[in-house]
Amino acid sequence: MNRPLSPVPRAHATADDTVPPNHPITLDDLLARRAATLRATPEAAGEAGWQPEDDVDWSRLALRLRTAIELDEELMLEVVADGDEPLVIDVGDRTFWWHLPLSDFPARVRSLAITPVDARTYDPGGAGHDLEPLLWQVAHASFDGGRARWLRPGDRYKLRRWPNLTALPHDSEQVRAMSLLGQAALTAEEFSSVAGIDEADAVRLLSALSLMGLLRVQSADARAAAPRIIVQPPREVGLFARLRGLFGR
Repeated sequence: MNRPLSPVPRAHATADDTVPPNHPITLDDLLARRAATLRATPEAAGEAGWQPEDDVDWSRLALRLRTAIELDEELMLEVVADGDEPLVIDVGDRTFWWHLPLSDFPARVRSLAITPVDARTYDPGGAGHDLEPLLWQVAHASFDGGRARWLRPGDRYKLRRWPNLTALPHDSEQVRAMSLLGQAALTAEEFSSVAGIDEADAVRLLSALSLMGLLRVQSADARAAAPRIIVQPPREVGLFARLRGLFGR
């Protein structure tokens, strides 16, 4: 049985602390305000009875995990959502511990606190679960269902390897779309067009596969050296026909 971590003191900020007076609002300011909201918990308000104006998603955790995975950090995080028992993630070992089944993963929460912890203070009481299915869930529950912040317009993506689909909630349309990413490097727009899916669905899938570390990225800066790609409406039925239409063949 998992043993909860001892409470760890957390620093709390307010949205007003993030932007100087008379300073024009920028995207970074808005992200800072959102991060401050995600840090807040009911305990931070004491007797004031703090209540968030709206529920929040898992974007901040997705961004932290993305950085840790990209830098290959030996990092352990304690994540407390809505004051529930902690989700503990060991990024280095690609494992996690949580009492909640991923089938019950909450897409929206009222509060979210993320704290780095010393691995020596945690006694899991058993083997952890594979991190990949959790990353899939976190990505789908982040960025208001849209494009992950690290996905740059114009970059192309190709599938490195297939995820373990037996552990992921998915449908046949996602499997068909992923098969295209295994055959060609595509931008989000090209991926949406060739796969015949909404752009919102395309970027959600790309965000999840990217967070899981399953995509090769061709930078937009390298486009000048790449063959010119023309996206045309497919005239034939079938995946290979769509690819021929995409590359103008």
